[in-house]
Amino acid sequence: MNRAPFRFALLPIQLALAWFALSPQAPAACLQSCAGDTTLFGESALMNNTCGGNTAFRGLALFANTSGYVNTAVGDAALLGNTTGIPNTAVEADALEVNHTGV
Repeated sequence: MNRAPFRFALLPIQLALAWFALSPQAPAACLQSCAGDTTLFGESALMNNTCGGNTAFRGLALFANTSGYVNTAVGDAALLGNTTGIPNTAVEADALEVNHTGV
């Protein structure tokens, strides 16, 4: 049995794997900041923030926050609607999503 055709059939796959392994890696775009006493990490986290003392991790966390302070949001859309509430802590996606002025 001649195995030559099988050897050449795998060559394109091997070349493709080598190409991907050796190509440069593109970094993911993720917004992050540590300005003063405010920390954020995530797409649109603390997007409207005007006050300090807040921490937001994940996308849209504390998105609507304007003058609320000492808030912590961990999870997608956690404390999404918070505008002036102080001090709140939300952990998990959508936690306290509709909390606006809670104290």
